[in-house]
Amino acid sequence: MVSEPLTGKRYNEVTEQKTKADWAEFINKIADYWFKDAPKIMLVMGQCLDRRIDNPVTMKKEVQAWQTNRNNKESKVKWQFTCENARIKLPGLYPLIQV
Repeated sequence: MVSEPLTGKRYNEVTEQKTKADWAEFINKIADYWFKDAPKIMLVMGQCLDRRIDNPVTMKKEVQAWQTNRNNKESKVKWQFTCENARIKLPGLYPLIQV
């Protein structure tokens, strides 16, 4: 999945397999075609499904339905907060320094 956090748009690609070559091709597509003018591209990887789907047709249908739903809502990523809030939400990463 590729996300444009400030526009609320997501793009998904379902493949029959997930090899290193497939991943490299997908990254190439992101960098060279979809976002070729982007000054910075960040990769965040992780699982987004709560179960295993072993049927490619079902997987493609579910992913497309999810993408359409999220894009219609224009659900933006809201991950920006102040340093003070970061200390509350992520205390291990932003410790309070006492002088």
